[in-house]
Amino acid sequence: MKKSIVALVFFSVLAQAYSCKFTQKNNIEVLFRGYKTEFKVAMGSHFNDIKYSPAKNEAPTLKQLLVGSSVIINIVDIGSKEDLIIPNLKEYFFKKIIKKDIRAKIIAVEADKEIYKKSGYITIELDFNGVKKELKTSYFIKKGEFHARWHIYMRDFNASDALNSLDNACSGEHLGVTWDDVHASLIIKIDEICY
Repeated sequence: MKKSIVALVFFSVLAQAYSCKFTQKNNIEVLFRGYKTEFKVAMGSHFNDIKYSPAKNEAPTLKQLLVGSSVIINIVDIGSKEDLIIPNLKEYFFKKIIKKDIRAKIIAVEADKEIYKKSGYITIELDFNGVKKELKTSYFIKKGEFHARWHIYMRDFNASDALNSLDNACSGEHLGVTWDDVHASLIIKIDEICY
């Protein structure tokens, strides 16, 4: 019994002696990737105009730092390494979307159970084209960046008409196939200080 109490006190002191602090700045990226042709060739883009509202700038856990953070994304201001993508997306896809912004809020962060592991799950509430949905995916932290990537279907957000408009306008370039799914990625600069 005495050994159990000593061990409990030891581990309690050890846990208090080692703690971490997470910080974030207003520094995020939102990337998205659509697909064309029957071979599912990727077309990458990013949003330029993102208003990020962090829930906190500093917290002892990632959950406390991120839950409640939100973004408002202007869908008209996009960029890509492929010049042709931008006018086509603006004219034939985003012009057909009801609301001209995308809103998202982080509503849950669950770290993996293994101590010090820098991965887990994140859930957001996504408001796109007048439809709100909760989306959950995995995340990881690497080299000071928090990364999460969602697999989103346009039909789930009533965006099939916009997708058909893009498909019809670009059928030659897409060889008759524009895929319904998109991968969207969130990258947030995170600093972790442990002492």
